[in-house]
Amino acid sequence: MSVPSESNFIDSEGAWLDAGEGKCIPLTSKCNLGRGPENDVVIDSPKASRKHAIIHPQDEGQFWLVDLVSRNGTFRNDRRLVRPAQLRDGDRLIIGGQNFVFRQPSRAAAKGEITTVITSTTTTGSDATVLDLQTKNLWLLIADIQDFTALSVKMDVEELAVTMGRWLRECHRIVESALGRIPKYIGDGFLACWEDREGVAPAVVTALHALQQLRDNNAVRFRVAVHYGMITFGEQSAWGEPSMLGPEMNFIFRLEDLASKLGVPFCLSASAQTKLDGLIAIESVPGEHVLKGFEGAHRCYRVPDGAWLACRK
Repeated sequence: MSVPSESNFIDSEGAWLDAGEGKCIPLTSKCNLGRGPENDVVIDSPKASRKHAIIHPQDEGQFWLVDLVSRNGTFRNDRRLVRPAQLRDGDRLIIGGQNFVFRQPSRAAAKGEITTVITSTTTTGSDATVLDLQTKNLWLLIADIQDFTALSVKMDVEELAVTMGRWLRECHRIVESALGRIPKYIGDGFLACWEDREGVAPAVVTALHALQQLRDNNAVRFRVAVHYGMITFGEQSAWGEPSMLGPEMNFIFRLEDLASKLGVPFCLSASAQTKLDGLIAIESVPGEHVLKGFEGAHRCYRVPDGAWLACRK
C-alpha cells in the first residue's frame, strides 16, 4: 500500500486512518482510495478496484465514507457499505482487503454543536480574530431516496450496494457536468449546489432534466427539491470546505420534507420557480403550506413528469 509522504505526522486535533504497523494517513482533504496510481492512498491488491472509495470531509469536521461501485465492496464495522455513511472515531474499515481504523478523538470528545454565528466584523479585544463571513446567492438541490427501507428489503446487500453506488455515481456525473458540486451527503441522498452567475440557471435545468431521466429509467426512486437563496459561508474548515449557514439552508430541507408529504418527485420553491420560469415546464402545486421554523404559508411548484422528454422535441 502506498500512502502520502506526510503519513507519519498526525495532528491530535484532526482525523486520520490507522493502517497498522505504525502507518497513519492524515485526512486533510477529500481522500481517494483504490488500486489506481491517481489515488491519494494506493491499495496494491487485486481485491481493490481502480477507484474503490472516497472519504469526503464536510460540515464541522464530519467525514463520510462513500463506496465507488467497487467490485468487492467497502466494509465499515464488518458490514458492507450500501450508502454513504458518516465515520466515527474507532470505526473499522476494510477497503480492497486493506484494514484501516478511522481515528478522530477530538470529535469523539466534543459532542456539542456550534449554535452562534458571528455576523459582525467588530471585535472587542486586541487578541480577537475577526471571522470572515461571505454571502452568496446559491442554487440548492437535495436528492433523497424514497423509502430506502423498502428498497433494502427487495435486494440483498450486494445488489443494494451496487445499485446505490451506480445511482450515486450517475448523480455525481450529472451534477458536475452541469457545473455544480456536491458538498454534503445526507444519508439517503446528497445536497448539491451552484453559485449563481451567468448561465447557471440553464445548467440547473439541464441537471433537473437529466435527474428526471435517471429516475424514469432506474430502480432507485428518489425525490428532488430545488431552492434559490442567499447562503452564508462560514469559517474555512481545516479540510478546505467552508460551512454553509443561514435560514435558506434550513428551508431547502423543510421543502424536501414537504415534497415527501405531498408526493411531489421534483419540487421547486417559489424563488426557484421565479428564476426558472420559461426555462423548464413548471406546474403549481395546489394550496399554501406551513414550513416549520418559517413564518407564513408558502407556495411550491413541481416539474411535471416527462419534462425531460418534452425538452428533446
